[in-house]
Amino acid sequence: MNKAVVIKASIEYLEQQYLVLENAARQAHNDATHEESVAETQYDTLGLEAAFLAQGQSNRAQQIHQDILYFKNLLESQVNTEIQVSKISTDSLVRLVNENDEQATYDYLIVKQAGGFKLCINDKTVWVISQQSPMAKRLMGLTVEDDIEIRVNQQAISTYIAKIQ
Repeated sequence: MNKAVVIKASIEYLEQQYLVLENAARQAHNDATHEESVAETQYDTLGLEAAFLAQGQSNRAQQIHQDILYFKNLLESQVNTEIQVSKISTDSLVRLVNENDEQATYDYLIVKQAGGFKLCINDKTVWVISQQSPMAKRLMGLTVEDDIEIRVNQQAISTYIAKIQ
């Protein structure tokens, strides 16, 4: 798995999320400012609720925009995406291999922000996780050939670190 490919796929995923949120925020704003949303009684809160919804969606869209900029900067910093790194740190792409089945691999991209989603690239799953996640905390500082036990579908699996980029 190439780190630049994973970063580009992350940007595409986040851009799709951004468009969805931007459209939802625009619709909620239109609902909040529509003449039918004006409160007729003190208990009529439709306009107020729509305004809160629009604000929340706008805030989330702004956060995703910042996340996109982070990934674009990360992509620009990739001079040679195939360079092996000695220790796992933030912005590392890590491949774990099942000790009992060499064909079973698990790929993780550890990032400063915007983690918490998975990508499917060439029929292979890559988890994008934040550096604050429990999995990232367990991986940080490990090196190639280190062993680590992970849980997949509530089952403990013994793996080793095969590659760090």
